[in-house]
Amino acid sequence: MSGHRDGVVERDPNPDISRPPQTDARSRPTTMQEALRQRTDRLPDNHPSSAAFQAERTREQAPRSRTPEQSALARPDTEQPAEADDEPRTGSDGSWEWKGYRLTPDESHAADRALERFRDFEGRDHDGSYTDRGLTPAMRRIEAALDHGHLVDKTEEFALKSPARFKEKLASLISDAPEISPEDHIEAIHDAVRYTFIFDCDDYLTGISSASGELTGGGFQLGVRKNTWGHDEYKAVNTQWRDLESGLKFEVQFHTQASWEAKQQTHEAYEKIKDPRTSPEVREQLRLYQRKVAIQLVAPDGIDTLNDYRRDDW
Repeated sequence: MSGHRDGVVERDPNPDISRPPQTDARSRPTTMQEALRQRTDRLPDNHPSSAAFQAERTREQAPRSRTPEQSALARPDTEQPAEADDEPRTGSDGSWEWKGYRLTPDESHAADRALERFRDFEGRDHDGSYTDRGLTPAMRRIEAALDHGHLVDKTEEFALKSPARFKEKLASLISDAPEISPEDHIEAIHDAVRYTFIFDCDDYLTGISSASGELTGGGFQLGVRKNTWGHDEYKAVNTQWRDLESGLKFEVQFHTQASWEAKQQTHEAYEKIKDPRTSPEVREQLRLYQRKVAIQLVAPDGIDTLNDYRRDDW
């Protein structure tokens, strides 16, 4: 995707520091140039220094036009100028702002308190290490008990939602329903801690069943299951769970390797779609891009038999 990218600086792939001093070709003696040309002309065509070899190499390295399939899956060029609030800002009074969303000091402090609870729930100590306590070690034990499938790479790194994303979600909920207390909105945030299991297509349904059984046996209660394989922009099975001891909710997603890679590929588009600053025209381009990626995915056999579910008290 062309245009501005935060945190990306394009550099010369061959910086001057690594280049030998160059001499203007016009200052070289004509006789030396002629001698070099004559030696090159006498080389066999398959010699790396021959003119024929270099010409062929140039043709091979020339940029090729995209096929229609590659063009369809290319991310749309929808970059917009950087906004003044591209980074979250905390005011001197404790208020918080980002992307046009705002939290009052009390709302921001409520989010900070909730994040502390979720950090403790996830199981990481203050020094960043794990023992056998907490949700992430429990997920690793469940992973070890499965006959098939595994947690995604870097699970520990991404299990806990960042403070900025957590506050963004809370601010969005408050904006949509300001009559509801911040604490009740926080209760509705089910993905402050989240995990993803990957299963092959052949083992997908049995893998979900096995993982769900292990979760239930570990003291967790299923609240919601959404099968979105029939949707046209995002394909997976997303579930919400409650820890019966603490009452906190968390999310578990079930993907195939291909659907997980599609999610990663379209993540930037998804974030821009959610951004209230994104124009309707750009948002539609991004949704079209998500659909073009999702349509390539092969659905696991029998996935249409897995029904949605929601507890009455969720």
